[in-house]
Amino acid sequence: DRHPPFTILVLALLTWLLGGASEIPFHLAYSGFTFLAVLGLYRLLAAWTSCPREACLLIAVSPPFVVSSHTLMTDVPFLAFFTLALDAYRQLLEEADSRVAWRAAVLASVCALTQYRGLLLPAMVLACAWAIGRLSRRLLVASAAPFAAIACHELAARALWGVSPLLRSAGFLQMEPRRLLLSIVTYVTSLGGCYVFLILASLGRIRWRRVALALGVG
Repeated sequence: DRHPPFTILVLALLTWLLGGASEIPFHLAYSGFTFLAVLGLYRLLAAWTSCPREACLLIAVSPPFVVSSHTLMTDVPFLAFFTLALDAYRQLLEEADSRVAWRAAVLASVCALTQYRGLLLPAMVLACAWAIGRLSRRLLVASAAPFAAIACHELAARALWGVSPLLRSAGFLQMEPRRLLLSIVTYVTSLGGCYVFLILASLGRIRWRRVALALGVG
């Protein structure tokens, strides 16, 4: 598998609790991640807009979100923990509270253990915090937690099974050059054209916050 173990562990736990694999209960259980994703979006939108309910409802009923909401894939769980972790980082920059720092560390770690690209979140948060002069020890610790979680997973897998999950997940490097180039362009475009604007709008007291939010959503 090219993904970290979180969703696999969830499926294993559900299989154990149900006494076997059962498709309908699995899909119903995964609907919980949809609720968490909507909650995370609502909390972020509440910090950005004066009408978070309407904006959140618009996202929740969009066709891509509805289609993906109950699938047994990593995308919706990743979105759920990404948005919740981003909201926690936003609060941490505003409040610098230890409980918020713990929440940010746990949510960001679970996000990274759902998809490896979750490591982009703490890296970009640190970059944005440095750019606006809000680096703190609590933020550094909360941002280091996801990297520590992935490192522990890597060491455990090597010790128990003699394999490197990170190397296995890097199978895309064996793609033909054209496909590899397209994949890299896709990630760079997403990083530069979406995530950075959203995080800047969320974390920084920057001018033109609405412009940054619009660029990120666009």
